[in-house]
Amino acid sequence: MAMRQLFLGWREVVEGCFLVALGIAFLQAGDLTIGATAGLARITQIHSGWSFGLLFWLINLPFYLLGYLQLGAHFTIRSFIAVCLLSLMSEALAMGLTIAIHPLLAAVAAGACIGFGLVIMFRSNASLGGFNVLALFLQKRFAIPAGRTMLWSDALILVLALTAIDWHNVLWSLLVVWIMASMVGRYHDRSALDRFRLTAKKADATSDSSRQSVTAER
Repeated sequence: MAMRQLFLGWREVVEGCFLVALGIAFLQAGDLTIGATAGLARITQIHSGWSFGLLFWLINLPFYLLGYLQLGAHFTIRSFIAVCLLSLMSEALAMGLTIAIHPLLAAVAAGACIGFGLVIMFRSNASLGGFNVLALFLQKRFAIPAGRTMLWSDALILVLALTAIDWHNVLWSLLVVWIMASMVGRYHDRSALDRFRLTAKKADATSDSSRQSVTAER
């Protein structure tokens, strides 16, 4: 049973990484960008010509300390492996996949793929480092929704994107951010609330059972 749970957990990480890598491919096809460390990597890629996978891996390195100190070694190790997987998958898709697509369709596809991929990874206790770690830390410590943190940080990165891509593509990129943050806010934050409610119900049921046992003994 333990091995099966381990396999299913890592399968979700791989699935989440693939969806995000596919979303990155749509971003590149539509000449769009996104926020957080992926956005920084994309902007730096445009300016420098370096590969996205390498830049994404390098930019995420400083955030592992925050993840280790605030979210634990298990989460940090899973996130590090996930970042490595995404870097490799994005490089593989860039070499083997050619997409011709309108920026509007690219924005919708990228936002949906990246948002759903992040939800899968968050639920498997992993992330893609960077601002995702910051978002989970703020949600855990201060109950600030992860989707809200990601939305505001992504908006700041998109302002910086004006130095790399045309302004109308930045507007399309805003649509990517909105779709992604909406999916994370709707599905990840709701799942966390549902787990809290389920835990509370179990605690109440246990308390009621204990009171009934005490009454019966009397």
